[in-house]
Amino acid sequence: REHEEFGFCQVGTSSSLLDDNTLIMGSPGPYTWRGTIFTQDTNDNILESDHAVYMAPVEDRASPVEKYSYLG
Repeated sequence: REHEEFGFCQVGTSSSLLDDNTLIMGSPGPYTWRGTIFTQDTNDNILESDHAVYMAPVEDRASPVEKYSYLG
């Protein structure tokens, strides 16, 4: 079931740096190839930042995207 967590496909990834220095990264593979986004505030000092990983529950029924939609 590891293939349902993270993967990488032909579409690749994208990113954008917003005016408030927030970095947004899109990833097509995570969570049964439905995709997700990650955000990071780049104003913070990297040496003083929180390096913990926070996970939110993935609710299959709440997703408007079908499983394996971004599988390249």
